[in-house]
Amino acid sequence: MNNDNVIDFYESFFRNEGDLMLKNDFIEEFITHKKIYKFISFNDDAKLNDSKIFALKNNKIWVSCIHSFDDKSEFECNIDYSKAVKDLQTCHINENEDRLKFFMKTIKELHDVTSFTNSITEEMWKEYGNKHNGVCLEFSLLNSEKFYPVIYLDKNNYDYTDLLVKAQKTLKDVQTMKSLKSYEFLKFAHLLFIMKDEHDYSFESELRYLGDPYDDEIKALEPNIYAGKKEEIKYNGHLEDYSQCGIKLERIIVGSNISKSILEQLRRLNITFE
Repeated sequence: MNNDNVIDFYESFFRNEGDLMLKNDFIEEFITHKKIYKFISFNDDAKLNDSKIFALKNNKIWVSCIHSFDDKSEFECNIDYSKAVKDLQTCHINENEDRLKFFMKTIKELHDVTSFTNSITEEMWKEYGNKHNGVCLEFSLLNSEKFYPVIYLDKNNYDYTDLLVKAQKTLKDVQTMKSLKSYEFLKFAHLLFIMKDEHDYSFESELRYLGDPYDDEIKALEPNIYAGKKEEIKYNGHLEDYSQCGIKLERIIVGSNISKSILEQLRRLNITFE
């Protein structure tokens, strides 16, 4: 399935105000036999390797805070803040550029993220499986509610300004809790997490899970959200049960260059692997 199909889907999805059934049907077409894949790499960092084995042993997956991503630009977007201020003034909403930038920084606190792909390729093994010194986890996708296919585009040419203006108008027009579930706000907030630059990432065929660290069941963070909170408390992400994500581990595919010590630890997990 090519990127144009994904873009067409989102146009329909947002036009239908985030219809979850529509998204579920599309994701069923996006993946093969309801299977998705997660690559886990191992290296010389014994402490990090142990944490990954711990997650596997306890049927959990690491969901990362976006400020811990290697590519800091991945969640940036093209916004003309001076234009946004002027557009909001025509609607009798007085904001300045600093407050709008603070608002954008707050939005980035909403979700933690982990990524899956719809296929196993040599390029994915190279980039995310440490050149086969790792594993590929195969999951059945049981609930796609928090999963979103990634859009690959030229982010420099995608203007996020109008989405920011519409989100601000929504927040001013309705009560806070209702506005956070509104179509305009969800479109604005979700797109920030699911757009990637086509020149660097289009080979991934990525399906992204948006985790909620403020959810009562997960309890990774206290419920109050403010700009810079995660960095302030040195929060890098949380472990989430497979069942909470809506996935079931089917098998572990072992890379051809995996170390003997890691392989021995995997054998003790009593999980099907090959």
